[in-house]
Amino acid sequence: MSQINDPQGSNNTFVPKQALAPTPQLYDELVGDGMQNLAKATVAEIVPIEEGSVTLDDGCGTGAGTAAIAASVSSHILSTLSIKGVDINAASLEAYTQKAAKNQWPAEAINADAQNLTTITPDCTFTHIIGTAFLFVLPEDGVPAMKEMARTLKSGGTAALNSWYYVPNMDPIRIASQKTRPAGTPEIRGGLDKWSDLDFLKSTIVKAGFSENNITLVRRDVYCHAAEFDRYANMLWSFIGGTTSVGWLQSDEENWDKAIDIVKEEHRKTPGFELMEDGTVKLKFVANIAVVTK
Repeated sequence: MSQINDPQGSNNTFVPKQALAPTPQLYDELVGDGMQNLAKATVAEIVPIEEGSVTLDDGCGTGAGTAAIAASVSSHILSTLSIKGVDINAASLEAYTQKAAKNQWPAEAINADAQNLTTITPDCTFTHIIGTAFLFVLPEDGVPAMKEMARTLKSGGTAALNSWYYVPNMDPIRIASQKTRPAGTPEIRGGLDKWSDLDFLKSTIVKAGFSENNITLVRRDVYCHAAEFDRYANMLWSFIGGTTSVGWLQSDEENWDKAIDIVKEEHRKTPGFELMEDGTVKLKFVANIAVVTK
């Protein structure tokens, strides 16, 4: 979560007074059921998880992948599983642990870097690995993390990964930034465009040592039902608006309401956006999903 929200190398500590703190709880509220629906769509592409499987939820965040795994099996099979949730964000892992206890997941939260699991996981440990919406926020296009997946996956095991083909809420944020900031202000954090290409996702997996003959690629619609529209726009701008290489500007505080209005206006023009009768928003994303067998 923190990697998605961090500015691109900025040492600027200024934050507008209206900005909501980027906690794991805020992230969960912002994405609504979108991350869990993405994880469900990803898990649905792999072979059924059998009794006694040992699974890695890589970059687990607050537990969308683990929730999807749990929902995909019977209560009997779930009781036989061992799930390891790995993330570098302690606050996210705390939320993960709370969810695991509440939902009785057979899961353990581990604070570790997905790019180096050698101290906690030997070779050929996992029958399944799922990575939900995290490769594209990692250095080197996630290749080091995928190499660790290749190392820790058992022979015949399956890894399921994803990236976004279409994201309906990034253009509204970019337009709000362009219209409320001085000319020449760096763009907000990007880097997702190349990940829209299925072949790019495939090439990064091959670079990690997997055989391209063992990779299956599909594209799936993923819907997100999120918060009330004004709350959603404020969360989105709070979470992503400050991710330029210069961080937040002093003028962002005085232009806050203008930016929120632009975010909302641009969302209304965006394919895949729907304002529900109760004032909440529904968004259509499109995901690239890759399933690879070792």
